[in-house]
Amino acid sequence: MFLIFDRLNKCIASCSSEPNREDLDSRQEFCIECNIEDINNLQYEYKDNKVIKIEIKQTIEQRIEEIKKEINAIEIELSSSNVIYKNNSYQTCDNSISKLTIAQNADSVEWFDSNNKGHILTSEDIKNILSIIAERNTNIYKASRDVKDDIAMIYNNFKENKITENDALEMLNNTLLTYKRGV
Repeated sequence: MFLIFDRLNKCIASCSSEPNREDLDSRQEFCIECNIEDINNLQYEYKDNKVIKIEIKQTIEQRIEEIKKEINAIEIELSSSNVIYKNNSYQTCDNSISKLTIAQNADSVEWFDSNNKGHILTSEDIKNILSIIAERNTNIYKASRDVKDDIAMIYNNFKENKITENDALEMLNNTLLTYKRGV
């Protein structure tokens, strides 16, 4: 692995084969061969003839955006996961919910579970499945809204200098962990 550094000794790129040194020289850049595996964000500099990893501090705003994206991904995953009804697992993707909603007006329909096994479902069965889905999704969205409210409160406390940046980051991380454990 080769790391490429700019004239300020900051890592700007990496490559698996040796780069063209003349080309690097023309841009006042240089490369160092090293055994570094983790090159995320190119967090390295060259100092005292050594490649040194730089700790890049994430801002609270960046961490909040990251947490919100993670919460949204969890929300989507959970709200489309299967539900169990009468010991059978049923899919809950948007397409399945739409078809179930239409089918609930029939006396009975053959419906396939997530193992592709057919079952005769009555109108009442379908309404029960839709009710389970609605209750589950309501709980997921409520938990997501609550954690986002907690995040906003932490951020506001930080902005009003009621808590330190380190405390705010720790509280944000703990809030996310609590959310993950609870949903």
